Amino acid sequence: MDRSREFRECVKARQGAVASKGKQKAEVEDVWTREATRIAAQLKDLIAFLAGIRRAYLDLSQSHSAVASSSTSRSFDPKRPNATWDSVKHLSDRERDEIDYQTQLSLKTCREQIRELENAEALRKTNESKQGMPGWRAKGATQAKEQLAAHRAAITLFLNKRLTHVSTLQKNQQEARIKRSLERSAASGLGLSPAGLAVLGEKMASQSQSDWRAGKQRDAAPAPVLSSDANGVPAMYAPVKSGTVQGLLEEEDEEEDIDQLLTQEQIQLFESEASNMLRATQDQLASLRHAESSLLEISALQSELVVHLTQQSELTDRLYEDAIIVSDRVEQGNKQLQKAKERNRESRIWLLIFLLGASLTLLFLDSF
Repeated sequence: MDRSREFRECVKARQGAVASKGKQKAEVEDVWTREATRIAAQLKDLIAFLAGIRRAYLDLSQSHSAVASSSTSRSFDPKRPNATWDSVKHLSDRERDEIDYQTQLSLKTCREQIRELENAEALRKTNESKQGMPGWRAKGATQAKEQLAAHRAAITLFLNKRLTHVSTLQKNQQEARIKRSLERSAASGLGLSPAGLAVLGEKMASQSQSDWRAGKQRDAAPAPVLSSDANGVPAMYAPVKSGTVQGLLEEEDEEEDIDQLLTQEQIQLFESEASNMLRATQDQLASLRHAESSLLEISALQSELVVHLTQQSELTDRLYEDAIIVSDRVEQGNKQLQKAKERNRESRIWLLIFLLGASLTLLFLDSF
């Protein structure tokens, strides 16, 4: 009975099962690389996003007009940061704060994802070290393990460097924003301290009083002619009467009362300007405090990333040194194997010579 057809079908089915199993294993192992590629692409998009909005982000002169003219609300999508911000020209303070918050949140998410990759790689190394390999397969398996570990260590090092670069860009952008806000406040007079404001108020009051006195002197009557009383004493040197003294005091009180120099409309205008100035100062101070807190958070994140990057660099250097040591050991093992092969060859030759000699001796003895 011919069963060759059944045998071929069984072989094909077995080959298909083995091939599908190997393909699934390759796909499972490739998840780590796909995740690393996705993180790298997200960091690249963040760099392009920060570079694209830098001009509008640092243009503080259009903040109020941006609030008034913005008819559509723009939202920040971490997966697509450039979706609604490509053609933006002006930003409001609220949008700048939203950009700072969402960028910082994206950086923290990327940092956690990179740590998950590092933990997964460490777990893979631990599992492989526990499993072990047979002696006759240890050579190729060790080289493959070292190459894979060095490759993934280089990938995580690259991701950490890219993450540190993005955090540095964000930090520099926030520092430039705070610096320009302070310069703008100082230029508009909002950056004065309370002592400076008091001195400025005294100078303005003194100047107003001097101008009022000068105008009153110009509007006054011509200077009276000096006259003398019955005793021949000039009037300017004569004793002043009580009524005249009271008039002079009232005149001085009137000169010192600056409020009477201004009309009610002028007083209301000054109060309105002072209220607007105070409100603008409070808004500016709140914005600066929010930017300062965000800057402190991004600085702490950057410091943590620098420390982690240093540790990752040390780990990569250690892996490189281990790879060099393993390569040296593999070369030494290859040399020892070659020497063992040579010794085996010599042993086989001597054994062959001995067997030939013994055979000849037996034949010679058998002939007698």
